[in-house]
Amino acid sequence: MSKLLEGKKGLVIGIANDHSIAWGITDNLCKEGAQVFLTYQNDAIKKRVDRLSQNIDCLGIFPCDVSSTDSIEKLKDSIDTKIDFIVHAVAYSDKTELGGKYLDTSKENFLQTLHISAFSLTEITKIFMPLLDAFSRKLDTPGTGSADASSPHSIQPLGYESPDNIALA
Repeated sequence: MSKLLEGKKGLVIGIANDHSIAWGITDNLCKEGAQVFLTYQNDAIKKRVDRLSQNIDCLGIFPCDVSSTDSIEKLKDSIDTKIDFIVHAVAYSDKTELGGKYLDTSKENFLQTLHISAFSLTEITKIFMPLLDAFSRKLDTPGTGSADASSPHSIQPLGYESPDNIALA
């Protein structure tokens, strides 16, 4: 019996540990035959990702700080093949502001949270466009459907989704 994602290659960004949503997605992608490149943000996470990569068909593990354009570009330059998908499962907010009321969130933290948790997908997709297969150029967001990543249309679908991303961060 053939697997649904046999022969597909992708990039997964956002694994923190074996309980993270990104790991659950990765594990299931690989069970369906996908091969994946994985990323890590720092040395502590790298150790966990290295350990998890032993259980799947991993094509490589690379550093990536999604708040840094240079880091995303270095990641792209490290991948030497076309890819079929990108999983962006990244969320961040300053821990010191997580315990308070939403209305007490500082502008700086709000903007940083939005940049890392939402806008980084746009930047990653833009940088990775040369490596993405033409059929892979769709941005899917829960509740809003999908949009062609290379179309000249508005950012409205992603704009609607951003408050949900922030609420989950």
